Amino acid sequence: MIVYQSTKSKFLDDHDNLDIEEVIAHGYLQRTGRYAPGLKQWSQATLSDSTEIGSG
Repeated sequence: MIVYQSTKSKFLDDHDNLDIEEVIAHGYLQRTGRYAPGLKQWSQATLSDSTEIGSG
């Protein structure tokens, strides 16, 4: 299930401005009617991965 879809630059902007968690959680809630489990762990994991995304 896709709960977030955007351009690379928008993803990096959302991530850098700490909006990404809210955007993904909102998308998940809209599509499932439930709150996203484990979003905090995913968010922390992406902090180290964002450098790789930014360099591509």
